[in-house]
Amino acid sequence: MPHLLGDGPRLDLVHYNLGRLAEDRAEPEEAARRYQAALEANPRDFLSLMSLGTLAGRRGDPGAAVGFYRRALELAPGMPAAERLRRRLAEPRNGGNGKSEQR
Repeated sequence: MPHLLGDGPRLDLVHYNLGRLAEDRAEPEEAARRYQAALEANPRDFLSLMSLGTLAGRRGDPGAAVGFYRRALELAPGMPAAERLRRRLAEPRNGGNGKSEQR
């Protein structure tokens, strides 16, 4: 019997959206679990990496936040959100040298 959804459901999108819902419900641990599950389903999930970076920053772990953001930048260097993030990471208070990295 053919699958009506084509190649099947995008589990990364399911988990990402459940993560957003958990964030809206002020459940950051559940949101992080969902974003991690999205990354397991799709290691190139830019939005889940960005969301994990945001959650890490909110919980006071700037090192983890920068790590997630840098991984996101590697996946989508030309996206406008990535360009804004690159400038933000270049700020000295975020561990940068004050100069935007060129790619």
